[in-house]
Amino acid sequence: MGKTGVSYHAVKLRKLGYLTYCKPFFRGQRSTSNRIVYDPSLKLEESIRARLTTKQQIQLGEAEERMKQEHTQAKSGPNMVDDLDLSKLRDEFQCLTTDFFSRAKGAGWWISPDIEDRAALMLANQASELLREPHSDETEAA
Repeated sequence: MGKTGVSYHAVKLRKLGYLTYCKPFFRGQRSTSNRIVYDPSLKLEESIRARLTTKQQIQLGEAEERMKQEHTQAKSGPNMVDDLDLSKLRDEFQCLTTDFFSRAKGAGWWISPDIEDRAALMLANQASELLREPHSDETEAA
């Protein structure tokens, strides 16, 4: 089979979805890379995900989860009063944590200042995630 025959059949396979272009396999690759799709029901997104590193897959999953939560919150509507109360509680907990670290340093313990700030914020965020929204009068707690 000649070049034209190969090219003809490659175009035909590409139109049927059995051959797709993909990103280069290594830096500096000049030719286009083709991927053979053995299962036409397999989506291009799934094949791209399969080529990601574990760290990239985790980051992508976390970003998708955040987007889902934001979408869910946007659909349910903002609850400004509860968000403000939660923010106040988080700030109060962060002050308490900072005070705890200050007293510990006064007692002779040592902690790096940047770790102290990050730890206080991290602990405050974790504590606020444990809290649930207050119940309204309409829905009584069981």
